[in-house]
Amino acid sequence: MLFDLKQTTHTRQHARVAGLTMLVKWHLKKEERQLLYCHFISDQSGHLGIQHVSQKLYQKPLTALNERELASLVIVSRAPRMFLRDKTKLDLATTRFMAELP
Repeated sequence: MLFDLKQTTHTRQHARVAGLTMLVKWHLKKEERQLLYCHFISDQSGHLGIQHVSQKLYQKPLTALNERELASLVIVSRAPRMFLRDKTKLDLATTRFMAELP
């Protein structure tokens, strides 16, 4: 059985992702997982990190964002490709998310 990346089939890729997800959950605390995810989130133009997503959406650093803008980054993290392409969907999802907050 080959597990070279060039030989990886769709099914094997799903199995690999599921296995890695479980390993990360077992070995890292929730805060560590969230930091890792924020580090690797894509802005869909070749840059990684939540700072790049902030710059792409608002042309501001994270520290300058207001509460709604920060909430929108949470929404973008759920589906970066969809929400970075469609600002209307992002605004609607952010409004829903903000309404659910205590």
